[in-house]
Amino acid sequence: MTRNPHRLAWTILWLSFLTFCVLVVTIPLGINAYFSGATRPKEVSVEILRGTVLLQEKGTKYEVNAAGKKTAGDDKAIQVGEGDILRTVENSQAVLWLFDGSNVQLWPNTIVSIEKAQQTRYNDNAANLVIRLKSGHARFEVAPPTTKSRQFEVPTPEASIQLREGSYSIDRSENATDIIVHSGSASVQGQGGGVELVKNERTRINANMRPLELPAAQNLIYNGLFKDGLNGWQVANRGEEEPIEGSASVGTEDGREAVHFLRTGATKHCETYLFQQLNKDITDFRSVKLGIDLKLVNQSLSGGGIVGSEYPLLIRLKYRDAYNSEAYLVRGFYYQNQDNFPTHNGQLEPQHQWQSFEIDLLDVESRIIPRPSYLLWIEVAASGHNYESFATNVRLIAQ
Repeated sequence: MTRNPHRLAWTILWLSFLTFCVLVVTIPLGINAYFSGATRPKEVSVEILRGTVLLQEKGTKYEVNAAGKKTAGDDKAIQVGEGDILRTVENSQAVLWLFDGSNVQLWPNTIVSIEKAQQTRYNDNAANLVIRLKSGHARFEVAPPTTKSRQFEVPTPEASIQLREGSYSIDRSENATDIIVHSGSASVQGQGGGVELVKNERTRINANMRPLELPAAQNLIYNGLFKDGLNGWQVANRGEEEPIEGSASVGTEDGREAVHFLRTGATKHCETYLFQQLNKDITDFRSVKLGIDLKLVNQSLSGGGIVGSEYPLLIRLKYRDAYNSEAYLVRGFYYQNQDNFPTHNGQLEPQHQWQSFEIDLLDVESRIIPRPSYLLWIEVAASGHNYESFATNVRLIAQ
């Protein structure tokens, strides 16, 4: 078979021309794509506010004291990067300062890893931040973007959270993730589905469950309406000066589910109480309102008793203040003081009528100084000789 040399030459010529045209187009596009999308890692600065912060650097197995990594000549800044893990221990706090102006405040007993901190190298096209919250509590203050686009992601074991400009509290504990939107908006995706949150909304995500939109205000008390009996509460008596104990049982009073405190036939002291452990840091809340609805029926001792501490109903909250000292908030309620006994921390209420008490632990007008920072436990009790009272709607509304 003979070949046509002219046809072969033209074929080669056209193929070469087409190859040239492709290269003329693709090479500039490729160069442009590279320069447009090339990214570089950015460092994150860590400021230790108090206590000890531990750092596990990328590729290492052990934690070191982050304070030992301070930049020469700088009293505060510690530079960390992608792959590094930070852990605050008890009573320590720190702030991550991010390259885009955002910051992440770390509460005690919190672990975060810096998975991505990148920005486009040659322009301001994009930024990518991924801060994984493994456990604990963090406040994310997300600044306005400094690039044309920005992805700010906070993964947790239960969820992937996309943050936009705004302020967010994220808590990861007990196999669940809680997020509160103080301002801005967030997209939350769990294994069971997703939800969009805006200002003053929150959600909780458990494994394999769909997150739900909830109001930002939350009750830190479990079963404070006693709809589930005394579940979540420990019930006991203490200080019995004779073998007559008081009782605490749940029933219906005036159409309300309430706990009924009762002691009769006694001539000496006893206290019947309900106890619930809290263990809750409240420093990231703007308001924490302690409240209770109560009805006083009988008190054989006047006022608060001889030493001003025995009331037919009282509420007792133990907490740590801003200086890590332990303190109590106590409010007693009584309806008569015929013997003019002391009423330290007491409040006069009408007999046989439902009343509501509430105090904001963080409001300056409440005059709780120093300010509470960590709630340890709460008790609702009845004390004295003979007493009868009802209580319900025990609450600690935080937001």
